[in-house]
Amino acid sequence: MAGGGGLRLIGYVRVSTAAQADEKRHGLAAQWRALDRWCKANGHALVTVVPEVASTRRPDRMYGRLAVEQALRAGLADAMAVRDLDRASRSTLDGAGLVARAQRHGWRIVGTDGLDSADPEQEFFVNVRLAMA
Repeated sequence: MAGGGGLRLIGYVRVSTAAQADEKRHGLAAQWRALDRWCKANGHALVTVVPEVASTRRPDRMYGRLAVEQALRAGLADAMAVRDLDRASRSTLDGAGLVARAQRHGWRIVGTDGLDSADPEQEFFVNVRLAMA
């Protein structure tokens, strides 16, 4: 945990194409700013942000996300922070696997919309969001 009781977070921002990277509302910089504002407003420490441009349907080729997961397993932060859950996964199955790995390895996924994969009361909500992504 961060000094004031907040979380140490690694932000993950992703777009599918290079053309989307600079998009003003949903591009990498917009996602990064949203994470930064949310962390400051909620007393969390944004340790770093990992950007990724990946259009692959294969999660094993989402190298930025894999790096975030490795850093979390190494204890460098408490959680992966995303603006939207669909930025962290490519499909319902992939997202469910990501949440399961987070639980198994003792880290969590949090979102600027209040998402927290460690909250048992949100389990249904997380699954619905993954299905809609």
